[in-house]
Amino acid sequence: MLWTWRATALFLAVLVGLLGARQRRGSWRSLLLSAAIAGLVVGVPVAGWTLPSWLAGIGVTSSVTSICLLAAFVLGRLGGPVPLAAPAWRAAWWFGVIAGVALYPRPGLLALATLDPYSWGWGSLPFVLALGLLSIGLLWRGNGFSLVLALGVLAWNLRVLESANLWDYLTDPILTLFSLVMVTRAVWRRLARAGPNPEGTSVAVGAGALARGR
Repeated sequence: MLWTWRATALFLAVLVGLLGARQRRGSWRSLLLSAAIAGLVVGVPVAGWTLPSWLAGIGVTSSVTSICLLAAFVLGRLGGPVPLAAPAWRAAWWFGVIAGVALYPRPGLLALATLDPYSWGWGSLPFVLALGLLSIGLLWRGNGFSLVLALGVLAWNLRVLESANLWDYLTDPILTLFSLVMVTRAVWRRLARAGPNPEGTSVAVGAGALARGR
């Protein structure tokens, strides 16, 4: 439990820290201020429990995927090498959404069928093989998210977390929520770019009128 609480604390601390650091990449003053804010958020007890303790108490802990993604993001913010390119981040967000939809509305899924995706995480060979094929496919395309998936499976084999279910190494509720936000944002931007361009229409109409006048 201690390790999962520390992982959750790291997850929240980095999220809060990035609020102050995202506009000033590599600024140590900003990073120190953000670290202080994050320390207060995750370290000050509320009703005798810290925020990570509250989250761990209701079963919300950080997955290996979340920690890897945050580590990659923070490393880039600090001016270091960027381990994950844009395609890897897109794959991570879509994986977070699909995994979250498959896992967390389980009562609704069970009402429609007897399918229980969470049970696949108890060492289901087809599930592990499917993850392996997904990782190989991503690796073939040069997508760095394949390494994140591989690290999650490796951590599961080593039983790094208290849970013995592979899903708990691959995703978590916070990752699902963040992935939903990122995917919705990306889809919205794509729709906005694909929509009509009033200025371009006006220019075209004006050019047509001018041509007819000639």
